[in-house]
This record gives sequence, structure tokens and C-alpha cells, in this order.
Amino acid sequence: MVVTLRRRLKALLDWLGTFPPIQRLMSNAHVRHLSIRLLIALPLLTLLSYPQIANIPFLKNKEDSAMDIMMQAFQAGSPDQEAQPLAFIDMDEATYQAWGEPFMVPREKLQKLIQFAASGHPKLIFADVELSKPSCDPIADQRFSTFIRNYTKETDPILMFPQGFRESLDPEGAVTPRASFLDEAMTSANNRAIKTSALFNIDDNDGILRRWRLFERLGPEPTDLYPSVELSAFALTQSASQPPRVTFKELQDKLDLLETEETVGIGQLLIHTHADQLEQRIIYSIPRELPPWASTPEILRADGVPVPFLETISARCITEPDAGPSCVRHYPQGLMTPEFDNWLDQRIVVIGVSYKAARDNFETPLGTMPGSMVIINSINTLNQYGFITRPNLSISLALEVFIILLGYGAHQLMAKDINPLWFSLGIALLLLPLCYHFFKMGVWLTVAIPLILTSFTDTRDSVKETLSHFKRLKALKKPSLSQEE
Repeated sequence: MVVTLRRRLKALLDWLGTFPPIQRLMSNAHVRHLSIRLLIALPLLTLLSYPQIANIPFLKNKEDSAMDIMMQAFQAGSPDQEAQPLAFIDMDEATYQAWGEPFMVPREKLQKLIQFAASGHPKLIFADVELSKPSCDPIADQRFSTFIRNYTKETDPILMFPQGFRESLDPEGAVTPRASFLDEAMTSANNRAIKTSALFNIDDNDGILRRWRLFERLGPEPTDLYPSVELSAFALTQSASQPPRVTFKELQDKLDLLETEETVGIGQLLIHTHADQLEQRIIYSIPRELPPWASTPEILRADGVPVPFLETISARCITEPDAGPSCVRHYPQGLMTPEFDNWLDQRIVVIGVSYKAARDNFETPLGTMPGSMVIINSINTLNQYGFITRPNLSISLALEVFIILLGYGAHQLMAKDINPLWFSLGIALLLLPLCYHFFKMGVWLTVAIPLILTSFTDTRDSVKETLSHFKRLKALKKPSLSQEE
């Protein structure tokens, strides 16, 4: 198809060359080559910029793979200084065993973790714990319900819990919210505890969790909308001056407008009704374990002291008084207590589980990580990068023209003997980290494919010329019949 298109473009250029001004221009072989490349690449790039084309499974999978590779290469990078610092209180395997391997998270332990986090004056707390069913300790459940019912002080940081959902037994039935024993305790208008959705999309192709779901709609009313954890955290931290339930209601009302409007603004974010799959991507930059080549990403505190961008602590260091020397904090130093160092100040805190019996682990581009780490990366994606969108078409076209001109010039001056296709593939691979850095990969595939295809026909012509030359040499070496006699 590309070869046929190239022939027709040559015919078009030959026809245009009948006009004297263009004839002088087209007499230059380099101009003809560049004109054909641009006439192939620019319309093709325009076509690939449409989401309906870009989201074709083959192209989407290749773009996903390229993004995964770049996330692995750039993981644990330095965050922007304006980035929102995070903290993870981890109910890890050591915590699970120290608690006696309970079937459910003990309510008194969870309450202690929330109280510890709240005492550090964070911006927001998300307790990533399933609370649909009461535990085996009704007294502890009652105390925890009372704690949540009284969680109404203006000084109390915003507290979020995941909303559970129940699948319908009817194949065509709707999903319904799963009731919790805490629902009654959270009905007060000034209560600062809120339920959000913690659902994500796992790719059917390879089982990797790459994309979020910004909200769940379970009914026709705005109150039937459950925004995602990352979107709720973004909206609530942007409007800290008003009660969280007011902000949350405004968020539900705005999301409800997507039924009738194309876009809705939430702070600096623009949510589209028909979002491109690229806009739903999570940029994983915070690994579960640091790779050997990386150091702990840091961010400057308000007083100029560098501190870890993500603070992590085992939950047993908070709930168990005799946790041992492993809980000694080496950054900057001391025991993990709010009295010693207010390390949670103005952070978004996630309280979650990572022990294996919880079965809350997912495959991600950075390997297996617990669901709470997925949420941390989602919150960080929305705060640092917003929605990952493709650049404006004019930017993509200008970039394509620049790359084709630069690549052609470099090939002619420095590597004329190298096959044009291999040279273009090399340029495309060099573009990969640059596009990830500047566009978070929203432009690489749409630029790389036209660039490579424009060199394909040159490669075909080169191969045909090589084969013809080989045949001529073979014919010259073959002895004639008279010589044999």
C-alpha cells in the first residue's frame, strides 16, 4: 500500500514538475525525496491522531508496551518540587504476624493507625481497608463506629474509605453499593469521613493493571456517583477551606454533567465524556522496592530540609510498643513517633495492606505491587501529570516535519551507507525517552510509525537495486557455452 502510494505521489510530483517554478525545485533529488516522505508521513500522522484509530488494539498494545518500558527505565525519578508528598502506613507481613494473623484487620488497630496519622496533620487520609462486614469483635466494631461518628472536628484531616460494590446475579442487572456497618456513623453533614471508589481496569490482553476508572455510576442521581480515590483526593485537597462533604457533593454534581456536556472542569483538570484510553493511564513512577541503580526520591520540605517523597512505615511500628530496632527511623533519625518528628505534615497518607494473605496484589508495569501502592501511584499521576493526552495536532505535525528533515540530513551526511529503514528505527528508539519526558508518551507512536513507513519504500528500492546488482554480477561470472566447449 505504501509503495503504491509512493508511485502515485511520484506521478503527482512529475505532473507538478511540468510547471516551471516547481520544475526547478523538483530537479533536486533531495527535495523530491523529502517531498515524498512528507506527503506520506503528514496525512498518516493526522489519521493516527484520531482516538478511534489510535485505540485499535494492535496500536494500543504497542503504545502500552513502549510506555511500560519507559516507566521501568524512569522509575524512582526525582519528583517536581511542587509535587504532593505521600506517605504509606503499611500493614505488611511483619505486622500481620505480630497481630496474630487475624482474618480481618482488627478494628482497634485500624483506629490506632488512623489516630496516629491524623495527629501528624496530613492533608488527607485514605484507609484502604475492606469494612463492609463487621468483625468477630462487636465491642471493637462499636468503638470504631463511635470513633467515626465523632470524627467531625474541623481539625480532623479528611478521611476516606473504599466503597464496596456487589455484582448483580442477573446478567443484565446493575452493580449496587455494598452496605457497611459504618454507614450509619457517617451520615452527619459535618462528618469528615467519605466513601470513594477504588476500582481499576486490568487489561485483558496481559492481566496488567494500567488504567484507572475515574468514577462509578450506579443510578441516575448525582448521589449515585462514586468518584475514584485519586479524583476525590485531588478535588478535596484543592478545596481544603470548605467542608469535605460540600466539596464531594460539588464533585458528584460536576461528574453528573458529563451526561449532557462534552467536558467538565475540576480545578485545572478537564474530564472528557469520551476519554481516550491514553487519558486513563496510570504513570507508575513509585516502585514497591527501589531498583539497584536508584536512590530514594526526595522533596524539599517547607523549611528547606530534604525528606523522602514517599514516607513508608510498617504499621506494627505504630501499634506495637515493643516493635524492636527495625522501626528506628534513619531519615533523618529517631523513633517513628509524632512527638519526635512531624513526618506526616501536609502529606496524603494511605493506610493499606501488603501481606500475602490479603490477596490484594496486582501486576503492574513495575512488577507486582499491593493495591495501596497502585492507589499511591494513581494519586501521584493525577497530581503531577494530570490526564495524559496527545499533544495538539499542529505540535505533532511540526515535530514530524522537524524529525524527518533532521533525520534525512543526518542520514545523508553521516550514515549514507546505512539502510534508511534501520536508520529510521534508530531515530524512533531515540525519540522514545524524549517523548516520554516531554509528553509522557502521548506522541511517540503517532510520530514513529509515519517516520518508519516513509523509509520503507526507500528500503524496498535499495533491496531491489542490490538484487539486480547481484544478478548482473552472477551473469558476468557465468561462463558462456563456447568457453565450456
